[in-house]
Amino acid sequence: MKTKQDHEHGLNGRAHLNGARAVEEPTVSIVIPTRNEIANIEALLTRLAKVIPAGAEVIFVDDSDDTTAYRVRQLAKADGYVGPEIRLLHRPVSMRSGGLGTAVTEGLRMARARWVCVLDADLQHPPEMVSRMVEQGERTESDLVVATRYGTESSNEGLSGTRRLMSRACALAAKSLLSNRLRGVSDPLSGFFLVRRNAIDVDRLHPNGFKILLEIIGRHPDLRTTEVGYSFSERYAGLSKASVTEARRYAAQLLSLSLSQHGGAQNNTILARAKPALYDVHGIITVASAYRLPELEKFRVQQLSAPAQIVVRALDHAASGFIDLDHTVPLIRYQEQLGRAGFIVEVELGEVTTASVSTLVAKSPHVLYTNVVEPILRWAFVERGYALVHAACFARDGEAFFITARTDTGKTTTMLKILDKGTF
Repeated sequence: MKTKQDHEHGLNGRAHLNGARAVEEPTVSIVIPTRNEIANIEALLTRLAKVIPAGAEVIFVDDSDDTTAYRVRQLAKADGYVGPEIRLLHRPVSMRSGGLGTAVTEGLRMARARWVCVLDADLQHPPEMVSRMVEQGERTESDLVVATRYGTESSNEGLSGTRRLMSRACALAAKSLLSNRLRGVSDPLSGFFLVRRNAIDVDRLHPNGFKILLEIIGRHPDLRTTEVGYSFSERYAGLSKASVTEARRYAAQLLSLSLSQHGGAQNNTILARAKPALYDVHGIITVASAYRLPELEKFRVQQLSAPAQIVVRALDHAASGFIDLDHTVPLIRYQEQLGRAGFIVEVELGEVTTASVSTLVAKSPHVLYTNVVEPILRWAFVERGYALVHAACFARDGEAFFITARTDTGKTTTMLKILDKGTF
């Protein structure tokens, strides 16, 4: 099976598009997440070639439905190209869960330099600032340098009056809910920043939308942070990625970070790592679950005689949505619009069926069983020559009464009435 790094290179055809010799460690890695930015690529690369440090690498992580990736390849391989080394990962639709924030995390994983700068492709973030940000990071021995739109040397003219008001409101909401973590950060929603690569753990990041800086700070509260002001320009070409969907993602991300600050995520991790609940259903199917399943309590055992055939566990958001092209085991994924704060289930089918669920699902054992575990059990029983049916029954003095019908049709009520009237 290919490794994740092999998979990334396989999507490009090769890792280094312009045939540049890979240096041991670039001076800086510049990660540029793109989605339908074809009109900006040539102007962006022209400006980058003039101002970024020698020996830098540029990593495009592309989620486009247009020909942005083709344009990057075309320019990188053009005769006479003298710009930075260019690497490209074009992600298929199946790998885009979480939006441009996850594109940035993929770029962070690919980066080889000590410093990684994240900037947008629309030229609202001036490439001329990159060298200054690296210098400031080195001089102040910081882990994170945030380019802020709200500093004394800053301007925010690239946004309309309405957008400026919304941006301020969102920043105030973040600072209100995450005051301890955002102390000294005037622009937590900035998409333009520089981070020391070994100061963060990419696997701890669970982005949902394009506000990746907020996620980095929220998951790494001990980062040494400094800021530089800059002029936020108008978009060079194309359309803004701001939308109602991104607003919902931002709200869900902020809620998740706030809960983790107060121990919500930690409590869920503890729960998931606790001794699993084990169930043996009549010796036909065995289940191991990180969460208690009250509907199966009658079948609970202290130890299984063989490995569990169905496993229920917490969802690993860092790995969620990544599907290796050589991976032959089917994967079923369902996610609501609320992102990580909503209903998410991933079911991997194989000799062992694994169901990975989000925090919201795990918090309700009945929802977990009815909507996730029971459907899996039904198919597993059929594969073994049995049927798990909707039914109600009771047995008394050697006589049994059993009613099957569709769900919510009054089977249990009927049984209770039979018992109450004693007509059996």
